[in-house]
Amino acid sequence: MPLHMCEEYRNRLELEPVNPGCLLVLTGPSGAGKDTVMNELLQRPSFAGANRIVTYASRPMRPGEVDGVDYNFVTLQRFEEMISLGELAEYFNYAKP
Repeated sequence: MPLHMCEEYRNRLELEPVNPGCLLVLTGPSGAGKDTVMNELLQRPSFAGANRIVTYASRPMRPGEVDGVDYNFVTLQRFEEMISLGELAEYFNYAKP
């Protein structure tokens, strides 16, 4: 995204209150800065009352990660069970071709 567009979105998110029924999804590859953006947004008054959804992961925890805070860590078997039972709204498997 061009820098001027990032600035425009930053200004809009800073000034406009968030609709209580609004869902904001941040996506990007690992290390893109999603957590940094999310943490910044959650500090803004316009995001008062907003919540972060903790997703599920079947990979091992990385140093510094906390189960139930960064991700809900489950075994691959449990993750596949959740998929087959329709317990996940969406999922992606990065490890399989």
